[in-house]
Amino acid sequence: MTFNTYGNKENPSLLLIPGLGVSYEIFLPLIELLKDEYYIMAVGIDGFLHGQASGSGCSTRITLTCCFYTHKLESVHGTDIHFWYGTKEAFVAKPQAEHLLKLCPEAHVEVFTGMNHGQLLVDHPEEIARRIKLHPLG
Repeated sequence: MTFNTYGNKENPSLLLIPGLGVSYEIFLPLIELLKDEYYIMAVGIDGFLHGQASGSGCSTRITLTCCFYTHKLESVHGTDIHFWYGTKEAFVAKPQAEHLLKLCPEAHVEVFTGMNHGQLLVDHPEEIARRIKLHPLG
């Protein structure tokens, strides 16, 4: 596992974990939009880096823009958790959001109509950046 860092350590921290067989590089357009205001750690998961085999996971701020596998959610905690998914995602996203809310009732879940898995991040990184900036990190 690698932690690729961007921005100034004095800024609020933002942790990004890629999912569904993609490299942390999926976040590079988003990182470019946020690196001046946040200290960003983009996780590279062994076996899931560019040019390596694919896998699964999530993306987090703790802002979750993809779906988690249920057994991973038990390690998620905090007061600023956002779970975002699209209505066209596979059947797992909604149950994962419901499970997250049982574990972390303070989490915020938002569903994006007409979006597939990760589509908002890939097609509209500026919208993800805007939404992150709406909720300042402490």
